[in-house]
Amino acid sequence: MSARTQIAFRLAVRFLQAAMMTQILLGLARFFVPFLSWNLPASVWRIHPVLGIGIAVAVLIVLRPRPGGVPTVSRRIARFAPLAPLALGLAITFGLRLDAGLVVLHMVLGITALGIVDRALKHLLAKPTPAQQHVLSPQPRA
Repeated sequence: MSARTQIAFRLAVRFLQAAMMTQILLGLARFFVPFLSWNLPASVWRIHPVLGIGIAVAVLIVLRPRPGGVPTVSRRIARFAPLAPLALGLAITFGLRLDAGLVVLHMVLGITALGIVDRALKHLLAKPTPAQQHVLSPQPRA
């Protein structure tokens, strides 16, 4: 992987991490703002599901298996983890009975999934030791 491609990959991972933190803040705001009687525009709330879909797709791409790399169980779990809160969130959005228990479950699943993904992304950005090179490398070995 060229230096330019490596820089672009690192920037993409950092952008994904920032998007995940934004998603958590939007979700918490969506839950607590009604209790505070604040009035925010509807466009703010449309960002949350769109960002959730974008994060799930990006994680599937960034954590995909690499040629020559050894897939680990934790990386596989991290790759598919955002799909659980996304599925529940879409079900709530499209008419599943909305009660506080489902919303809290959605929040717990989301925070847990994003924590798992963040850990996997930090492993991608870490400088691996020679013994770890075959597992953590975001590029195929030459």
